[in-house]
Amino acid sequence: QGKVYVVYPKCYCHLKKQFGGDVPHWYCECTVGWTRAMFEQALNRSVDVKLESSVIRGDKECRLRVMLESPKY
Repeated sequence: QGKVYVVYPKCYCHLKKQFGGDVPHWYCECTVGWTRAMFEQALNRSVDVKLESSVIRGDKECRLRVMLESPKY
């Protein structure tokens, strides 16, 4: 509840071509920021986004969890 998933079957990032070999794992954090910005703009509120899996990191898909509700402390 209060979450949605964004899933890509492959890496669509055109910027990954700038690396001659393996793409650094931290590079996928750009997708986290981009996804956060899109949801926050659409919903006009803050969301939390977590990268759960990444093709570049060896997973079968890129999967991001978007938490739509604020965490309760």
